[in-house]
Amino acid sequence: VPALGWSKPAGRPGLVETVRRLDGPRLVGTELFRASAPELALAGRISFGPGGRLQRVDVTEARLFGTRATGDVTPPARGGAPWRIALRGPTLDLAPILAAQDAEAYGADRPPLSLALRFDRVLLGPERLIHRLDGQVAAGQRGTIAEARLSGRTAEEGGEFDIRVVPRGGGRDVTIEAADAGALLAALGISGAI
Repeated sequence: VPALGWSKPAGRPGLVETVRRLDGPRLVGTELFRASAPELALAGRISFGPGGRLQRVDVTEARLFGTRATGDVTPPARGGAPWRIALRGPTLDLAPILAAQDAEAYGADRPPLSLALRFDRVLLGPERLIHRLDGQVAAGQRGTIAEARLSGRTAEEGGEFDIRVVPRGGGRDVTIEAADAGALLAALGISGAI
């Protein structure tokens, strides 16, 4: 999965297990899905609607690198609408994803996303982290952030910040308010010298 910076090495064991619920020949749901491989573990339930259409994925466990989370995923109700993803937990590890950003992985069209995030800490790279992240992000087909509202802290106690991205015409306005702007710029990997 290039966009997540993850791949299963050949020859390393992995497991996928499902328990499905049927109504005659029709798939109604997956009572349990479980997948495990190096640096990855997923578990949850999947609901299907009429015609076998995916309705919802409830994630009871998600571990990818340092990420530890639960949440849910809802597919778009119509074409062009975003996938809705809500994730929460103690840790969101974005470092491998940020390191995997290359033209091949991020240049292709992807479905639009609407993310709701709430994490105790977010890992962005070596010695770069954010505490108590809470917010919403809307991303377009190329991963471009169309709209966002994020708040958190650059320190365990203190260093509050608020980031807003608002559409305006063909572009976006970005507003950042931070109690410690230098610490926020360092956490985001922009500059460690302020």
